[in-house]
Amino acid sequence: MNAPETIVPEDTNQIAAEFLLGELIKASSKRFKSLAVPYMELRQSEQQSLLSDIEADIRKAVREAVEIIASDFRVTFRASCESVQFKSDGVKSQLTLFNSPEAHALADAAGNTVLVVIEDAKRYLSAGDACTGEPDQKELIS
Repeated sequence: MNAPETIVPEDTNQIAAEFLLGELIKASSKRFKSLAVPYMELRQSEQQSLLSDIEADIRKAVREAVEIIASDFRVTFRASCESVQFKSDGVKSQLTLFNSPEAHALADAAGNTVLVVIEDAKRYLSAGDACTGEPDQKELIS
């Protein structure tokens, strides 16, 4: 019987990079493929709508890539942090999560050390001004 293959961080990074590249190409190209006219012939509102759709697709892909990197192929789950109590011998928190296989993995880890990562995907998901279309009326003097 073969031992399970160990995934090293470089593999996780490579998998995340390949995943993200493919998802970003799909997210942007699928929207442009469906256009009936060239982008520059769209009205500003149509451009902004298209760019917003692309942003939503890319946001989803980036969120998934961040999850791949953050999890590093470990068991992960989302939980609601109900309370945190500071005590003289440490900190006690109460997490609430759905009944799932991941919850059972957490139960199996009782008495052991677990890694808690505080999620903040917003810092990776800012689109800036990328969703602003070209004005319908160009400036006369630039």
